[in-house]
Amino acid sequence: MKKVIIISSLALLIFSSLFCSKSKIEVSPDNFTECSSSSKCSYLFTEQADIESAYRIKSGNYRLFWNTTDNDLGSCELTSTLWIKAPMNANSFLLHSDDIKQGMVSYSHSCVCCSLIGLKPIGGYVKGINTTPEKRADQTKWLIEAEIILGAIQDNKPVDTLYLKQYFNPNFVYD
Repeated sequence: MKKVIIISSLALLIFSSLFCSKSKIEVSPDNFTECSSSSKCSYLFTEQADIESAYRIKSGNYRLFWNTTDNDLGSCELTSTLWIKAPMNANSFLLHSDDIKQGMVSYSHSCVCCSLIGLKPIGGYVKGINTTPEKRADQTKWLIEAEIILGAIQDNKPVDTLYLKQYFNPNFVYD
């Protein structure tokens, strides 16, 4: 009887480790995307936030990451912002194409002297890990890797792909 219980317990342990384990999210700390010499880039995040339709930050339930790039075009400036909404309850996250299509990633761009077509995220992925989980939230640094497919707002046809791999710093301070 003891052997049956031991064998059953062992089989259950093996089965649960094979089929019930969570995969670990990994982002390699190399091959970072660079900000061009004619641009200014920022990589920030805040907590308990969301974005409004006019791409303003408001109170919410997400850890909100954003990358803003200001491109100097000579006589004017093109500003683009990628917004990523991540869950608050973990030290890592993974967003799939379905999450992106459901609005967990947003994109905006503006330029007063440019002719632009409206673009929106239609696919891709975002992975993020807290590289300093032992620190307070306002002292942490997140490593984000993303490949975002942008499509035309009118017909969702793919137009461009954004690649991003950078460290994001907090845009808030406790105490």
